[in-house]
Amino acid sequence: MMTCQEFAVDIADTLAGSATPAARARAEAHFGECSSCRANAALWQALGDLPADAPSPALQVKFGRHLSGTPSAPR
Repeated sequence: MMTCQEFAVDIADTLAGSATPAARARAEAHFGECSSCRANAALWQALGDLPADAPSPALQVKFGRHLSGTPSAPR
C-alpha cells in the first residue's frame, strides 16, 4: 500500500480536475482506503465551493490614494 504522501499529487490533480484517468483511479482507490485523505479532500472541496469575496468599491480609491501619497520619512 502506498503512503498518503505518494498519492499527494494524484489527489491534488484529481481535486483540481486535471488528473489523468490513471491518476484519478489511483486517487479514488486511495480515498477508499484512507479516511484521513477523504476528510482532507472533503475540506478542500468545501473551501473551493466558498464564494470569492469581491473587493469593496472603496478599495480602488483607497489604493490610489496610497499609491499617490508621499512616502513617510524613516523614523
